[in-house]
This record gives sequence, C-alpha cells and structure tokens, in this order.
Amino acid sequence: MDGAAPLRARFLVPWFRGDWNRISIGRYAASIEAALAPQVEYERIFGTHYNAPTAIRRRIPGEGAYRALPRQWNGTADIIHCVDTWQAVHRPRFRHYPFVTTIHDAIPRLTIKLRGPRSAGQLFTFWRGYRAARLATLVITPSQFTRAELLEVLDLRPEGVVSIPVIVPHHFAPADGGRSPAPPFDVPSVLSVGPAESYKNLPLLLHAMGEPDLAGVRLVRIGVPLRHEHWRIAEQVGVRSRIVEMGGVEEAELLRAYHSAAVLAQPSLMEGFGMPVAEAMACGLPVVVSDGGALSEVAGSAGRVVPLSSFEPGVVNSDDARALARALAEAIEDRALRARMTEAGLERVREFRPEAVAPQ
Repeated sequence: MDGAAPLRARFLVPWFRGDWNRISIGRYAASIEAALAPQVEYERIFGTHYNAPTAIRRRIPGEGAYRALPRQWNGTADIIHCVDTWQAVHRPRFRHYPFVTTIHDAIPRLTIKLRGPRSAGQLFTFWRGYRAARLATLVITPSQFTRAELLEVLDLRPEGVVSIPVIVPHHFAPADGGRSPAPPFDVPSVLSVGPAESYKNLPLLLHAMGEPDLAGVRLVRIGVPLRHEHWRIAEQVGVRSRIVEMGGVEEAELLRAYHSAAVLAQPSLMEGFGMPVAEAMACGLPVVVSDGGALSEVAGSAGRVVPLSSFEPGVVNSDDARALARALAEAIEDRALRARMTEAGLERVREFRPEAVAPQ
C-alpha cells in the first residue's frame, strides 16, 4: 500500500463506562491498530447489545452518555470490523460495507446455563449475536479450536471463517532480557490472571494449592476478586492465608507480576485463546495449563498441559488437583525444566508478535 491512501477501517466496539482500553476487547482492538498503522486508519464506533433510544438511556443512571446507533450508518469506511461478537447484531446498520466479525469464543454456551431464570435474556442475546455473525463478510477466530467449534454449532461457510491469533505486543518481554530466570523471591508464587467466572475452573486451582506439593507457595490473583464460594473452598483446603488478591491492575503492575511469579496457572474449562498464557510466555514465565479449549494450542510444546477428567463447572476431581499441583511444583522447583520452558515459551510467542500476525 506504499503511496496509497490508508484503508479506512472502523471498529464496532461495545460501549463501556470505564477505561475501554483496559478491557480485553479494547486491548485486542488497540493491538491491531498499532500493528497495522499507518497503512490502516482506524476509528471506533460504539454500540450496545440492545440499541435503546438515547432518550430512554438518559433515564438510566450512567447510560446517558451513550448515543444510539442510527438505523443506517452513513459514515465513511472501506470496511467495518466488529471486535465484539455480541455487536454483530448491528450488521444491518452497515449493510453497504464489508463487515468482519471477530468471535473470540463460545464460552457462554458453557456458563450461561448455570445462572437459572435470570440467564434467559443473556442467553437470548448470546445466540442473537452469534447467529448474526452468519451475515458477516468474514468471521475471524483467535484459534483453530474456536474456528472448529463455530463451524460445528453455526451455519457458517468454512471458507468464510479464518483463524488469526491475538497479538502480543513487544513490551511483554523478560524484565532484563534474561532467558532462563529462577524465581527471584523467598516465597514462590503461582500467578492466576483473569475473571472469577466458572469457566476459569478456580476451584480446581484452589484444591491444587492445598496439595502437599505446593505447601508454602502463594497464589497471586490478578483480575476480578474471588467469590464467596472460592473463599469457602480456600478455607476448607487451608490456603486462605496464602492467597494474595491484587484486583484489577494497570499494565505496568501486570508486567511486574509476570516478572516476579514462579509460574502461571490457567486450568480453564474453556478458552477461545488464553491471553495470559501468551503474555506470560512472552515475559519468560513458565505456564501450566489445562486442555480446556484452545489453551494447549496456544501454549504448544512450551507449556505443561494437565488433561482434565471433568469439564463440568464446579466439579473438582482429586486426581486432577494432584496432577495440577505436581506440574506447578515441578515448574517452580526444577531449574533445568524452568529454563527449557522459558526458552520454548519465548520461541512459541514469536508466532503472536505484531510482525507475524499483522500480515494475516
């Protein structure tokens, strides 16, 4: 595109009251913007799951700042990229433009059913968004696992669904350029990053922390705090005092956590990609994951994969807990293994760097 005018791309993104750039979808969009500049000129269009008129939204606390999308969008664009699956319902408003939709995962199929009658509206919204994706010019998934799952549950053309991984920016890197770090602390820490939703399988991680192999090891949590039922489990298995809650943190603090932890644990039941796994490997941190969703695909041979015997939310198999604990303990204690995992992780993450993903 040398010498040509930049492609005018417009991101259709979810309207968000807080810092949009801190949520995962915001970071996903920002990484694409950075990777494709200056060949692509971006602008963001904000939508919601339900496009209630502005006059109505003004009566809802905190919603008045949102401006409803018109029946037909008349801006200037060469292509519309819907980066949030549930925003795909707005496709008819952009019917005169090529329309690309990213579907990150199908996790709601696993989790929404657990919430009883209150989930009815959310389940409807979920399926409405996914079915609307069938109207897209092209569907992007972050992993081959998610692509295969979508082709199984939705009436999509295989040639119209492509897998392009999430970009890991270059500032996710080892702290000092080292390639085989040892845990730089007296008390080793297992790092857990992400929300406390049921698909994250945190009960299994808590039970693993209670195994003798991990005696004295801390669990550091970044993201939405643990729920009451998680603390109850932590009390039962005797690890409550070894849990450190950091909550939502700025990216600089997240990087410090990746640099100071001994190992990342991600035993999810389902993941469309698993961004913390890729970020941790980029920072030289060994990763131990389950075989849930795309995790083994993302970690590749660089991570330790612990197969799960149960994919039912809230169900913990004691053999799974022991296996997870052993894998985490080995990644903490075996310096030679840590060095190999670190080296392999840095090599693996090259496939997720901007220069590898941008051409796709």
